[in-house]
Amino acid sequence: DTLALMDGKLKANFGGKSPSVQIDATSQVGSRASGSLTAQKSFLPQLGANYAIDDMNEAFASASQNMRAYQPGVNGQFSQTAVAFDASLATLKPEVSESYEIGYRYKGDAMKGSLTAYHTNFHDRLLSVSSGPGIVGSPSIFVNVGSVQSQGVEAALVWNVTNNWNWFNSLTLNDSQYKSDYMDGTTLVNTTGKQVVDAPKVMFNTDIAYEQNGWFSSLNGKYTGQRYYTYLNDAGVNAYWLLDASAGYKQKNVAGMKEFSARLSITNLLNNHYFSTIGSNGFAVSDPQGQFETLQEGAPRQIFVTVSGTF
Repeated sequence: DTLALMDGKLKANFGGKSPSVQIDATSQVGSRASGSLTAQKSFLPQLGANYAIDDMNEAFASASQNMRAYQPGVNGQFSQTAVAFDASLATLKPEVSESYEIGYRYKGDAMKGSLTAYHTNFHDRLLSVSSGPGIVGSPSIFVNVGSVQSQGVEAALVWNVTNNWNWFNSLTLNDSQYKSDYMDGTTLVNTTGKQVVDAPKVMFNTDIAYEQNGWFSSLNGKYTGQRYYTYLNDAGVNAYWLLDASAGYKQKNVAGMKEFSARLSITNLLNNHYFSTIGSNGFAVSDPQGQFETLQEGAPRQIFVTVSGTF
């Protein structure tokens, strides 16, 4: 429901959800697990508020609890052996989180922007670990290994420089850390205080665009900070910049078409070398020598010509 207070300047909304997600799996080949798995919570509250300071300024806040359903497929709980799956059922819990957000928005004639601070606590993180010494063939098993805390600031700004020029910027500062150690077989993995894998601390995006009389162009730059692919943060990939550019022309009602357009696009304009995907085959506990990384290199410079028409 939503409540309007103070002559409508303050709006508060509140509610809840009660999710129940059941997954049924049947193993067709091999020794993969089969059976049924249900993730459910009786009540997860959702709260929010918005205060209109004036026609151009507003403040907002929200708080919510959420649950992540168990994952099917080769990356989820049914990727275990049948023995490991049965052993994990008694103690397995779905991942849950509490999220808090507070922020400010501005909407003017030439400029729009927002600034948001957030804090999220994740509980009962699920991870596949060894159930015992590898030498005796102990299978991997999914277990809850503790908490993660994520907090940061997000900012966005759009500036209509003129009627033809538009400049967009966004910045994210994020600190995501593991808050618990866990046992991998008989080994204690000291992840407390380590950064979450594949979670850069800094991301920045800027885009400047021009449009007049059917002609358009844009230049986009994106920065992605350093990312780790080991839980102990002893191996990772460097930060990188990407620059994309495009230009073209569009016109309505051309040769029986509602709209005609032609575009030239260049991605990775500077032909930088970078890793776009990390951990595609999972993340390692430690890899200081770079022996177990599964990294995918980003695409080199590419040029596209696109001609389209709408009838």
